[in-house]
Amino acid sequence: MTMPVKTLALGALAAALLATAPAQAATTVLLSQNFSGGLGANERLFGNFSVGGGRMGHVAGYYSNLEYSYYDVSLDLTGMIDALFSFDFAGSAELGFDGWNLLGAAEGSPFDPGAPLIAQPNVHNRVVQALLAPGVTGVASGRATYDLTPFAGEVVNLRLRFASDHSITASGVTFDNILATGTQKAVSAAPEPSTWAIMLVGFLGAGAMLRRRQAALA
Repeated sequence: MTMPVKTLALGALAAALLATAPAQAATTVLLSQNFSGGLGANERLFGNFSVGGGRMGHVAGYYSNLEYSYYDVSLDLTGMIDALFSFDFAGSAELGFDGWNLLGAAEGSPFDPGAPLIAQPNVHNRVVQALLAPGVTGVASGRATYDLTPFAGEVVNLRLRFASDHSITASGVTFDNILATGTQKAVSAAPEPSTWAIMLVGFLGAGAMLRRRQAALA
């Protein structure tokens, strides 16, 4: 049975509207870590960090000079147009001597210890002597958020570093509720070949219907 010309025309119109519909971007959770179920394959602890009680932490002892802890994580940002990395932190560290910061580097590139990422809002309050770079030091708590958009479209390696230097009081830091999210590139709304076929047949049918009406009026 031949499809009515009017139906074809309406199908062509619907397909045309689909073709011009704006592409939609979607937010994706890349990492959600509350340290209650262990580490993922893309995470690694070394130095003096440990996981327990649903959090990751380091507790430095007395006179624990030049004691370091590291948390590494790799995030695949390919297909992303932006990304954020955030976590809760709480610490009691000797001002200027103990502290932490976050490094970032594209896959295959080395970390630059002297150029840490800067959180928004900026919680980095001064240079941490043990890290020889800006970081969070002193008694502080809150949530730090980092914009990873400069690494969008590639794999980024992150390193969270805690350092204790010349500590004369028990000091340490804990991190929890790590979250990484990204916005995927908008998916193209270009029609499938079958949709183009419907559009073509529909427009031809609409043209034929118009010619018939013109002939009937002549």
